[in-house]
Amino acid sequence: VHVNPNDKKYAMISIPRDLWIQGGRKLNAEASVNGYQGAMSAIGSITGLSIDNYVAIDFGNFVSMIDSLGGVDVEVPASFTDSLYPISGEENNTCGKTEGEINALKAQYSDFNLEKQFTCRYETISYQKGPATLNGTDALKFVRSRHGDSDFARSSRQLAVLKGVASKLVSLKSLSKLDSTIDSIFKIVKTDLSLGKIKTLLE
Repeated sequence: VHVNPNDKKYAMISIPRDLWIQGGRKLNAEASVNGYQGAMSAIGSITGLSIDNYVAIDFGNFVSMIDSLGGVDVEVPASFTDSLYPISGEENNTCGKTEGEINALKAQYSDFNLEKQFTCRYETISYQKGPATLNGTDALKFVRSRHGDSDFARSSRQLAVLKGVASKLVSLKSLSKLDSTIDSIFKIVKTDLSLGKIKTLLE
């Protein structure tokens, strides 16, 4: 995200997490190996841009953040259906298969092709092109879904949610609820931005 305080505009781009970088690893591994400063440096090298700050959030806190905003309105870029969205807590469900059946499947399949044999671990989610209002749980499914379209389409969905968050914050400003909302979100995310700097940028 690039914020221009003078023009009061912002711009966003997405960088694929599976992009290989120097050091022989993917971009999404860089933060865990070299911390957020390492990730910022890698993104700077990829884009040729100076990356000044970071904001990071995990899945659980992402849900909490969206819910703390009262949900977000998004424009779904394209319709999609994902019949293989993972159900939380069902990762090891055997789906009624015996040990022998599981071993036979392991001999025949590997990786995600093996996972797909355990259909009880997944649910089907579907979104139609156009406006939608998402709570935290739905927003997470919307941005995480990996099997209904492409990685580039997923990036578009993620940007749609970020735009929805920005629009919601602007609407809260007009209702004089912005400060309290930002205070609560600041406790959820990891960032090297100060609370004061965040509020200044939002202004």
